[in-house]
Amino acid sequence: LDAPVQPQIVPENSRMVPVVRCSEMVGIFQEPAVVQLSVTHKASQLRVSKGSGEHAGEHYRVATGHKGYRTVCATHAVGHGTWYYEVRVIDAQTHDGLAPAACRLGWATELATPDAPAGYDEHSYSYRSKAGTAFHQSIGRRFGGSGYGQGDVIGCLLHLPQRSHLPRQRAQLSLKSGSYLIVDPDQKRVPNEGSVVAFYKNGELQGAPFEGIDRAWFYPAISLFGDITVRAHFGPHFEFPPKELPAGITSYLPMSKAAEADALAIADSREAADRPVSVVQATAGERRSEASEAVDAPDATAAPAEGAADAEIG
Repeated sequence: LDAPVQPQIVPENSRMVPVVRCSEMVGIFQEPAVVQLSVTHKASQLRVSKGSGEHAGEHYRVATGHKGYRTVCATHAVGHGTWYYEVRVIDAQTHDGLAPAACRLGWATELATPDAPAGYDEHSYSYRSKAGTAFHQSIGRRFGGSGYGQGDVIGCLLHLPQRSHLPRQRAQLSLKSGSYLIVDPDQKRVPNEGSVVAFYKNGELQGAPFEGIDRAWFYPAISLFGDITVRAHFGPHFEFPPKELPAGITSYLPMSKAAEADALAIADSREAADRPVSVVQATAGERRSEASEAVDAPDATAAPAEGAADAEIG
């Protein structure tokens, strides 16, 4: 006889956060040993593919926007150490009567909704192409010059000196209405002392607009608005490795290392701490396009408009 189904017990007064996933692509296999853009941890309106032509690759690392702002996260998260990835803006089109295409690049926890741009709430941090604005909790501030656009490569660095006190993945509750993350109502946001989020443009440090961010697990997050296509590089080789690191940081690991079972041990090791930046830099001959055939996602409801996002900061 089959064992009886055990009831799922939810702690009293717990908050349940809906899990937004692209169910139409659940059947697609993604190699767990490779960091790439998730085909499910994303808004359904975004198109994630392996690229084509010169941007073709073996894994899902190319994303294309669709009307309103939506987000796709990487397949792996990090909760300790110093990590880096980069994104090339392949194409950004502006059509008559529509707002210019735009994107936000950064980091997000699993509580951040894919149905809004990174930086929309307290669970994500981002750097916007328009005017070079850094966003968190829908509050933006200008930094990094005039922003970025087609042809630029944006680097995202995350420094987490203290290990996250949270589990890598929260408990989930499955109901007929969908899946929900179970959040302890008494759980307070704990700052990761000394933590930094910094951004680069074509290898040049633009600044570190966020410090003392939460002790949590963060995924690389890409938010797209309109007709724009980007390609993510998670390493180990980059087009534009950082030429300098923020004060107090001596080395970093490529996000590709997050797929290894001992990723945190690597981040903890003296080897990583003493490793010079040059070991993760690539020569022109080592650079690869890692991005092929497209996987189209169905249309759905409209996302927050770029203009609406602007209104959030006055």
